[in-house]
Amino acid sequence: MRSGLVFLGLAAAAPVAAAQPAYTIQPQPTLAQAQARVSNARQRALATGSSRAQVQVKEAGGKATLRWDAEATPFLSVTWTDGTRRLNLAQDLQGGEVTLDTQELPTGGRFEFIVSDGLNAQRVELSR
Repeated sequence: MRSGLVFLGLAAAAPVAAAQPAYTIQPQPTLAQAQARVSNARQRALATGSSRAQVQVKEAGGKATLRWDAEATPFLSVTWTDGTRRLNLAQDLQGGEVTLDTQELPTGGRFEFIVSDGLNAQRVELSR
């Protein structure tokens, strides 16, 4: 009798090799997926109000320099109000820093800033 395996009475030409070990490779998140997780966390924080946006204003000589966190909230809109009038000064600014001309604005009042990540928005008000 030959060496080897017999199946249904037939001799196999060669012995069957032992089963090969199986490996499972877990998919790793891509950079885009990791960034999306960070972005989603920021969106949740903005939506729940647990992360208050900040806008810094330095006003001098008829110019107001505004700074904000453009990574968390890339868009900024600016309105001036005195309680009875509203003047839209800028819409959807980007970049994290901008200087606006405030020479023609009446004295007093306050700035109203709307910062947004494109979906969620927060309003920040500062007196002049």
